[in-house]
Amino acid sequence: MAATDAAGGEAVVLTRGGLVDALRASMTVPLLFPPVAVDGRRLVGGVVSDPLPLAAASDARAVIALALPRVAPQRADRPSRLLAQVGGTLVDNLMQVRTAAARAAGQRVLHVELALERRVGPSQIGALNDLFEAGRRAAQAQLPQIVTMLEGRALRAVA
Repeated sequence: MAATDAAGGEAVVLTRGGLVDALRASMTVPLLFPPVAVDGRRLVGGVVSDPLPLAAASDARAVIALALPRVAPQRADRPSRLLAQVGGTLVDNLMQVRTAAARAAGQRVLHVELALERRVGPSQIGALNDLFEAGRRAAQAQLPQIVTMLEGRALRAVA
C-alpha cells in the first residue's frame, strides 16, 4: 500500500503490519479525514505524494496501470470545483512525470485507460459491472502490448 507521511510529504510504501491500518492510511483524504498512525508516523493517502507508485514495483517484469478517466468540473464557479480542477491537474501531471521517470529507468509500464459510458463516482457500488466490462474491453484492446511486455520485448511508443 502507498501512503504519504503527513509531516514531511514523502511517499511511504507499507509492506508489513496490519492490513486495516494500511488500507485506512492509503485512502485517507487530507482535510476530510485525520491522518492514520502507523509505526509512529501520521499517514495520509498515497495520491498526495505519488498517485501511481511505480517505484514500489520496480522489480516487476511489467506494470499495467489502470486509469479511470477523470471528469473535471466544467465550471470552477465554487471553491470546491476549483480545488477539484487544480487538484486533478496536479495529480495528472505528477503521474505523467513519475511514469516518464520509471520508463527512463527501464521499467516497462503500460497505461490502460477505461472508456466508460457514464460517469462513475467512488461510492457507486452498482457501477462495478460497468467498470468490470470496461476493464475487460480495455485489456482486450491492449492484449498485444501486454503479451509483448510479459515476454520482455520492447514496447512500441505507448501514451
